[in-house]
Amino acid sequence: MCVEDEFSAVFVENALGRPRSLRLTIFMNDHKFSPDERLLNSGILELVAYRGADSLYSVTEIFTALIKDGSYEAVTDEDKMGLALAGQDMVNSVNAVIEQIVYMVKIGTFAKAEGSRTEL
Repeated sequence: MCVEDEFSAVFVENALGRPRSLRLTIFMNDHKFSPDERLLNSGILELVAYRGADSLYSVTEIFTALIKDGSYEAVTDEDKMGLALAGQDMVNSVNAVIEQIVYMVKIGTFAKAEGSRTEL
């Protein structure tokens, strides 16, 4: 599933072979950096506790990079603050997507793809 706005695109999919886990990829076009820089966060979130739009996740894998001029610079393990912020952004994003899906189901505008096994 992909959810996007003018600042970002968030891709959420099941993490194959990992129960209760989601693979998340976020492309951010947020000009907090500079007009020609983009941010990429990718990783796997494992559900710890389901609370609807405030569910708790553990970030089990993470990759973060700054994209500029067609190349990227990965955030390394030494940048603990950068990785912590990226992890929190991933959790916030997946909760926002879940909140949007729940809202769409309630108002009747969410349609599962034919043959989908997703349970709502």
